[in-house]
Amino acid sequence: MTAGGRSRQVLAALVLWALTCAGCKETGATPGSGPTAPTGQTAQTASSQDFQGFVIAHNAVDAFAPEFVFKVAGWSSDWGQRKIVELAPDGKEVAAGDVVARFEFGQENVQRQVKETIQGAQSDLMQRSLAARQVLDAQESALRRLEMEAQLAALNLERKPALSRLLGDSLSILHRMALFEVDAARRQLVSTRLAKAAERSFDEQKLAHAEESLTRYEFYRDRFSLRAPQAGVVRHAFSGRMRRKLQKGDNVWAGVRIVSIAKDAELAVRFFVPEARAATVSAGAQVSVVSPASGEAVAGVIERVAFFPQELGFLLENDSLPDAREKALVVRAVFRAPPPASITAGTEVRVRLVGDAGKDAGAGANAGPAAAGTGAAP
Repeated sequence: MTAGGRSRQVLAALVLWALTCAGCKETGATPGSGPTAPTGQTAQTASSQDFQGFVIAHNAVDAFAPEFVFKVAGWSSDWGQRKIVELAPDGKEVAAGDVVARFEFGQENVQRQVKETIQGAQSDLMQRSLAARQVLDAQESALRRLEMEAQLAALNLERKPALSRLLGDSLSILHRMALFEVDAARRQLVSTRLAKAAERSFDEQKLAHAEESLTRYEFYRDRFSLRAPQAGVVRHAFSGRMRRKLQKGDNVWAGVRIVSIAKDAELAVRFFVPEARAATVSAGAQVSVVSPASGEAVAGVIERVAFFPQELGFLLENDSLPDAREKALVVRAVFRAPPPASITAGTEVRVRLVGDAGKDAGAGANAGPAAAGTGAAP
């Protein structure tokens, strides 16, 4: 190799070394220390330390959608879900028993038909009663006439000793015939009374059945109205499927939480911790509640932890989630200070453990820049 070729190789090596040093200064690493973690990876790992949660009323009783069933004689319907047609405004004060939500009923025509059936049963009962009264009056009149004829035959029979044998026997026969007719008329009257009483009982039962159908109709129609279980403030529930609070016009399934009736304005947080991280949460631990919409954070403290885990699909009322079969613990925390206006009941929030965040941040600071990209929470 010539001297000029060696000079060119040395020059190329110097240029390569200079470029490598420049790259090390920009990334804050020394040559050979390995690649640093990208910024996006750090953010993703930090977000994995947060838990999904929702703001709820602290002192509240939940109200759920009823079973959407309608069963009246001749009609039967069973719906899986119905539309909310009325919903009390969020924050409205209500008394116990007040209607806070109504659901689509769609069976109003049944009431008209049931009332027509009641009117028909009442008309039949009245007409049959009048007809029965007329028949009974006629038979009672006939019985009285026959009884009078029997009395007359008995008086005529008293003349038998003064008459010939032939005439006396004929008067005896007439008297016996009159008594027979009276007895037959009495038996017929008893039979008619029993028959008309049976007809009236049938008509009364028919009317009572129709009236019971109307009562059942009113019962099922009232079930499509959700009433406040206690006096308090209305708080709309959060729909995990729609990722927002429930509102008028939404279709909801039976058994879904619709509203909560809070005794006061105090709020709490309900969040979900994966079963694998159950050991990291305990009552009294400090948390930070962050609103994804505004980014505002409020300090809180864990009040209680559920005893056993449940599937997220059940907890979030949405079995179509990718992790619906994953199990998590339900944790409840209270705010240490009043939350801002952006955090209200039904708001979806992110919850992070303050102790874990500080521990991870300290570990990241001691490990240096290269370790900071391995999952340290901000």
